[in-house]
Amino acid sequence: MAATVVQGEYDGKTGPVPINGIKVENGAPIPARKELRDMKRNSPDQWNLYLLGLERFKQVEENEPLSFFQIAGIHGLPHKRWPDAGWSPLNEDGNAGFCTHSSILFLPWHRPYLALFEAELYKHVNRLAKDLEKEYGDRYVKAAKDFRIPYWDWALPASGGLGLFPEEALRSTKPNLIRPKETMGKSAAVKEDNPLAYYTFGKVAKSVGDPKDYLSTVTREKPTTVRYQLYDNPTLEPKMKPDPIKTFETSDRDFSNWTPETKAYQKGWNLTERTVYVLKAYKAFAPMSHNLFYEKQKDFLNFGSLEDSHNSIHGYVGKGSGHMGDPSVAAFDPIFWCHHTNIDRLFAIWQALNDKPEDPSTYVTPGHPRGDPTFLEPDTEGPETPLAPFTKNEKAEEYLQNFWRSKEVRYTKTFGYVYPETVEEDPAAVWAALDKLYPTGSAIALLNKPKPALKASTAELAPLAKSHRMVAEKTIDTKIIVAAVKEGDSKALQTIASASEATKVQLPKDRSLEDIVKDRKYLEWLVNVKAVKHSLGGDYFVHVFIGDPDDNIAESYLTNPTHVATFSTFGQDPSTGCGKCQKAQVNRAEVTGQIPLTIALLERYLAGHVHGLGPEDVVPFLQTHLHWRVTNHEGTILNRRDVEGLLVGVVSNEVTLPTGPNELPRYSPSVVAWESITMNQSDGPRGDGTGYTGGPVAAAT
Repeated sequence: MAATVVQGEYDGKTGPVPINGIKVENGAPIPARKELRDMKRNSPDQWNLYLLGLERFKQVEENEPLSFFQIAGIHGLPHKRWPDAGWSPLNEDGNAGFCTHSSILFLPWHRPYLALFEAELYKHVNRLAKDLEKEYGDRYVKAAKDFRIPYWDWALPASGGLGLFPEEALRSTKPNLIRPKETMGKSAAVKEDNPLAYYTFGKVAKSVGDPKDYLSTVTREKPTTVRYQLYDNPTLEPKMKPDPIKTFETSDRDFSNWTPETKAYQKGWNLTERTVYVLKAYKAFAPMSHNLFYEKQKDFLNFGSLEDSHNSIHGYVGKGSGHMGDPSVAAFDPIFWCHHTNIDRLFAIWQALNDKPEDPSTYVTPGHPRGDPTFLEPDTEGPETPLAPFTKNEKAEEYLQNFWRSKEVRYTKTFGYVYPETVEEDPAAVWAALDKLYPTGSAIALLNKPKPALKASTAELAPLAKSHRMVAEKTIDTKIIVAAVKEGDSKALQTIASASEATKVQLPKDRSLEDIVKDRKYLEWLVNVKAVKHSLGGDYFVHVFIGDPDDNIAESYLTNPTHVATFSTFGQDPSTGCGKCQKAQVNRAEVTGQIPLTIALLERYLAGHVHGLGPEDVVPFLQTHLHWRVTNHEGTILNRRDVEGLLVGVVSNEVTLPTGPNELPRYSPSVVAWESITMNQSDGPRGDGTGYTGGPVAAAT
C-alpha cells in the first residue's frame, strides 16, 4: 500500500510550500547533520528512524507535490514547475526546469532544496517515532527530535580504510530494522530490503517521457534506480550482477599486501586530495563553488571546484547507465541526497575557513554567465537571483516575490542545522578538524608535521610505493590486478599476494618525506582540464594516469593502479528538456576541472621513480609518464580531439608551511604552468592535439 502525505499546514496543492528548515527551540543547541556511518554506529535509533522514514517518504503517491518522486523531480525530469498546480504563476514547464549546474548559484540553490527534502523526511521520521512510542516509550521520540539528514563523506576512504561507496547503501545490505507493529491504526507500509539502496518507480514515473526516446524517461527502462551499470551485461557470470557498484567500492591501489579478504579505497584517496586542496587553497567563492570556465582563468588559476568533485562522484556511482550519472534523473537515487548533503557540508566548511562578510569575493558575486543564465533573470546571476522554486511564505499571490535568494541562505543555521566541523567557527579550529579527519588525504596534511611525525607519513605511503614498483617492474600484470578488482577473482588476488611475497619488494632506503620540504616550502602539482561541457552529448570522461594506461582494458581504467582520477562534466544530450542546458549547448559553455598529482608523486618518490617535487625532477618524469585518455559512459575509448575545446595542462603551486603554532599554511596566489610536460618533441601538443602549449588559456573558438 502507498503511504500518505504527512499532514502539515501546507501540501503544495492550493498554495506554496514555505521552506524554513526545522525549527530549533530557543536556547537549544542547533543539531548537527551526521555522517551516515557515524549515525549508524553512534546514533542507532536515529539510523533506524532514518531508514524507516526514507522508506515511508518514497511510498507517498507520486502525484503528491510533497512526494519523494516530485521533490526529486525538481532537479531534472520531468522538467516542470514545482508544485505543478493551477495556483502557480510559473509556466507549466517551470521555464524548462531549475538547473543551476555550472553556475555561481550551484551551492546556494541546493541549500534550500536540501532543506525542503529534510523537512519532509523529518515529518515522516517523527510520525514513525510516535508509532513506536507504545512499545518503546519516548526512546524514538527523543531520537527524532534532533534528527537531521545524514551526509555521505566520500572523502573518508583516504584515512578511514573504507570503501568509497558505503556498504550501508548497497542492495545486498539488508538492515535489521525495528518497525512499529501498526501505523496510525493500520498495518505497516510496504517493507523494503534496504530503503537507501534504490527507488522503485510507480505509475506516474513510468508515464514520464516517450518510451521511444530513452533519455526522456525517468525510469531508463528499469523498475528501480540503478548504479554503476558498466558491467550489466547478460554475458557476464551471475556473480557480477548483484551490486555491481561493489566492484568499485572495493577497489584497492595497495595490492602489495593483498589477500582474498583485503578491502580498501582506490578512488577515495584522490577525491580527498582534490577536495581538501580546494577547501584550503581557494580563497574566493566563485572559483571554489562551480566549474564554469570564465576569462579570469586564462592564467590556469583555480580550475578546481566543489562542483568538479561533485561531478566525479556522480560519474563514478552512475557509471554506465546508472541514474546518478545523469543530472536529469540523479535525484531519484536515494544516495543523491546523502551526496549533496556532503557537498553542502563542504560548502559550509569552506565558509568557516574563508567567509568574510566585508569581502564580497567570499560569497556569490554578480556575473554574466556565458550565454546560459539560470531560469528567471535573463542577463545576470548573483546574490539577488531568485532561487526558484523555493519560497519563504505560503501566499500564492506573493510567490514570485518571495523566493529565497543567495544572500539569504548564506549560513546553515538559517535552516536549523550545522555540521560537526562547523560547530566551532574559528578558522584554525576548522583547519585542525580537517587535518584530524583526513590525516593522509592531502599533501599538506602529510608534510606539515614535525620531523618525527614525518616518519609516520612515510610509512603510510610505503605500501602504495611498493605497489608502483611492482607495476613498473612488471612483477604483476595489470590485467590480473583488474581481474582481481573487477571480478573479485580469488585466484588473481592470490597471484598478487604471492607475487608480492616472492619478490620481497623493497623501497630505496634513502627516501623519506623529511627531504621533500625545503625552507618550509614545497610544490603542489596539479592537472588542469578544460572542455566544452556538452560536447559529444556530455557523454565523455577524461582519465588521468601516471604510468601505462593499458588501453587493452580501457573499460576497466578505474581499476588500473596507474589511474589517478577522472574529470567528469555531468553534461547532457542535445535532446535534453533542460532549458539552461539547451542554452549552454548553443553557446558551447566550457567547464574546468583539477586533479592533484602531489600524493601520487610522493608515492613514486618513495618508490624511487622520481627524485623530488622540484620542477627539475617532476617535469621530465611527467613528460614521460603522464597520460590522459577519453572514454564514454560505456568505457569505449574516444579520440581526444573529438572533445571540443579539450585542453590538458600541468601547473604547480608553491606552499609555505607555518613556522609557529598560531599560523596556517599559505598557498601562493598564482600558479606556474609547465607547458613542456604536455608538448611533444616537435613542440606540438600531446594527446591528439589536446595538450597545453603555452600562453593564455582561451575559450574554444
